[in-house]
Amino acid sequence: MIRIVSDSITLLPLIGLHIYTVKSGWRNEVILPSETALILYAAEGKSAITTSSTVELLHEGELLYINFHDQALHIEPVMGKSRLVAIYFTGLELERTEVNSWEARRIEGYRADQQKLQTNSVIKQKVELLEKLWNERTQGRFALKECTSTIQMTNFKKMQGACNPQLQICWLELLEAAGKAFEEVHYNVEQFVQETIEEMDERAEQEFQVEQLAKRSGVAPTVFYQQFKAKTSLSPLQYVTKKRIDFAKQLLAVGNVEVREVAEAAGYPDIYYFNRVFKKTAGVPPYRFQKAVARKIAVLSPALYGNLLALGAAQSQLIPYWDKQQQKISYQQMDTNERELEWLSRLKPDLIVGTDHAEHVKEQLEKIAPSILLKFKPSSWQEHLLQLAAALGIEEAAAKWLSYYEQKALNAGRQIHERLGRQTVLAVLHHNEGYRVFGSERRKIGQLLYHDLQLNAPKGIEQFMFKDVNQMEQLNEFDADHILLFQTTPSYIAGVESLQAQIHFSGIDPWFHYSAYGHERSVELSVKYFG
Repeated sequence: MIRIVSDSITLLPLIGLHIYTVKSGWRNEVILPSETALILYAAEGKSAITTSSTVELLHEGELLYINFHDQALHIEPVMGKSRLVAIYFTGLELERTEVNSWEARRIEGYRADQQKLQTNSVIKQKVELLEKLWNERTQGRFALKECTSTIQMTNFKKMQGACNPQLQICWLELLEAAGKAFEEVHYNVEQFVQETIEEMDERAEQEFQVEQLAKRSGVAPTVFYQQFKAKTSLSPLQYVTKKRIDFAKQLLAVGNVEVREVAEAAGYPDIYYFNRVFKKTAGVPPYRFQKAVARKIAVLSPALYGNLLALGAAQSQLIPYWDKQQQKISYQQMDTNERELEWLSRLKPDLIVGTDHAEHVKEQLEKIAPSILLKFKPSSWQEHLLQLAAALGIEEAAAKWLSYYEQKALNAGRQIHERLGRQTVLAVLHHNEGYRVFGSERRKIGQLLYHDLQLNAPKGIEQFMFKDVNQMEQLNEFDADHILLFQTTPSYIAGVESLQAQIHFSGIDPWFHYSAYGHERSVELSVKYFG
């Protein structure tokens, strides 16, 4: 709970302590300034803790972190009397200005995660000792005025003198003990959440109760719910539902299957309920979805191929039809059928989709099957997805997919920020002639890393879309903490040890696939690399 990094220290100063003893029918309300955090320890009985955003039941022996954002806190006993120890603190950052001289400033936007913990004997003893020391110092008075005076102090020695050393040591020891306990619980819950996700992936048709899952994980349902959503961006019910509907999409996309059969296979014996859930999740009713994608589609562009997969089209129903030698390197690795139009005609596709690059052969294509040619530039992959879905008659499905993607990218960005903090990430492509550095406005990589995921970019890269350098050592000039190094073929790069950043090697797939499917897979890989 106390960090020392180079010449800066982050502290969590104790600013107040109070005992709440409440009986049945009583309701205490506490209002504190924003940027203040609180630890509540249930010394006796059971209490309902209500904030503007949540309600928590705190049993005897449990400890709860709470943040205040200009909000009121309500405390009510649950049957009988309850006694709580409330410990208030805030964030303060100290930086060394010269030898033995420190400057203090408030940490803007400081937050402590709201979590609940079943305490151990060490934490209980530290809370009791802290209460005793505080009462000896203040004669039981609850003093928040120390918050203001502490934050305004700019001399480290003065701040030390203003605090009772024994009291502060006890406070820091309590934070350290609680921090270790939270880390252990977080690790155990994280492992269990991952196992639960894998189980849901394998048996999504089963029923999953959050209360039962939380009980098995050893934490409160609210904590399990928060950890699950932090991992997947969805609640447990939303995750299972999406898995079921994705499975139903796969069955519907192949065709020659009744919607009722698909509903039962996906775990919905009630066809009417299945229709409602499918439309709410996928954006369109199942019969409309089946009509749109359950046909043989010839695809003239690898980008549109990825968009069709994102919309739920079955890979077995898609016919890749493009000259890979005319495609960029990232697409040349994809399977394709380089044949003449006569060959395509023999396959008898129900529909042909492509871009305006095939405008010169549209007349011949129309003789084979109805053809849709979308304008490729300057539209974004999101616009391509919407245009393609609209042409298929399922535009709402694309809107739903994009909403889910934005939620997933936002959640992935948060996970990465928790680990990296202010550290920067630089994206570089290694090719035969040197290295290509991608700027923050680059349509593919730049938009994905610095806009969708909101990663921190090294200074200077906002000034270009991409920049080519010849020597590996030149990458050190960007002063990046991490380098995501793409390679067209996996191989050792001589001299990579000279780079001062942490290197993350990756192939070009799926990062350079400018499609919905490519971006979603890249978000998932980003979490594996940095989250």
